[in-house]
Amino acid sequence: MDRQYFIDFGTGAGNEGADTLEEAMEIAEEGLTYTLQPVTIYSDGAEVARLPWFGIDPEEDEIVTSRFGNHGYYGEWIFY
Repeated sequence: MDRQYFIDFGTGAGNEGADTLEEAMEIAEEGLTYTLQPVTIYSDGAEVARLPWFGIDPEEDEIVTSRFGNHGYYGEWIFY
């Protein structure tokens, strides 16, 4: 059975599928690595969510999903 959601980690490998958007987001957050790329979730070929990468230190009021020292961080999910 095909999965409804496809998680693209921006690495060209290691991408995964999920049955629900919530599951896809959990898998994405558990699989975050220092790639310098956003993580994108697709459904039926269309982008439905993106976890943006910022190669700077976050501001004090920024939402940080995951931080990689002083090298950058993944911000807040964006939904389309």
